[in-house]
Amino acid sequence: MMFEPPTVLIVEPDRLIRDSLARRLCQAGYSVTELCHPRQALAATSERSYDVVVSARELPEIDGLALMEQLQRRGGAGQCVIITRDESEFDVPTALDRGAFAVLPWSQVPRKLTATVRDAIEASVEVA
Repeated sequence: MMFEPPTVLIVEPDRLIRDSLARRLCQAGYSVTELCHPRQALAATSERSYDVVVSARELPEIDGLALMEQLQRRGGAGQCVIITRDESEFDVPTALDRGAFAVLPWSQVPRKLTATVRDAIEASVEVA
């Protein structure tokens, strides 16, 4: 039996940031899909499921929390990790209450992204 690596969907409009996140997660052994628009994420999750969605809060048309809620209602996405550039105006407890596994300020992403994704996958396994 072949081992399938955990799947991570990244939704980030900035290509350089998206590439940086993907590189970090690929090096940690995850199978990564990169998308730049929430509509693409909704379409992708209707075709397959992902263990974790890492989404920017700042997205075109809808914010990352609204995307997360749509993905959770429809299925196809496990835990959601929200990344925010502007932590001062973002209500982290509200995001967690609405179903985010974690909220990472951009300043913490280099240190905490891989461990947070690992923890999110472990939490999904414990629930299943």
